[in-house]
Amino acid sequence: MVEVLEYSLVVIVSTLFVGGSLATYQAYSRFESTVEDRAAFSSIVDVARQALANGSSYASIAVPDGSISCSAGALQFESSNEALTARLPASCAFFAEFSRGRHVFSFSSLALALSLAVS
Repeated sequence: MVEVLEYSLVVIVSTLFVGGSLATYQAYSRFESTVEDRAAFSSIVDVARQALANGSSYASIAVPDGSISCSAGALQFESSNEALTARLPASCAFFAEFSRGRHVFSFSSLALALSLAVS
């Protein structure tokens, strides 16, 4: 009888440990995706601001599945995890969708009008 009780406790503790590990992994995965999205958006905003200062700028940036759009100076990045927005001191009107991976973002600026090409 004692062996059955010990075995039951081992099974219960093991199950709780596996469940806790799975929950921790899922939370970490969501956190990691959010950090990746914010890092990609920060890089895109930096390239856009460099283009406003220098006339043009480009960078190869690893991004998740998502899109980028700009309207009236509001640069918006959307992915499956979140939507991020940054204000730019320029007029703009563009939209681009991209798949997960590394893409080249080429911004150009003429008279404070920003344009984008993604390849």
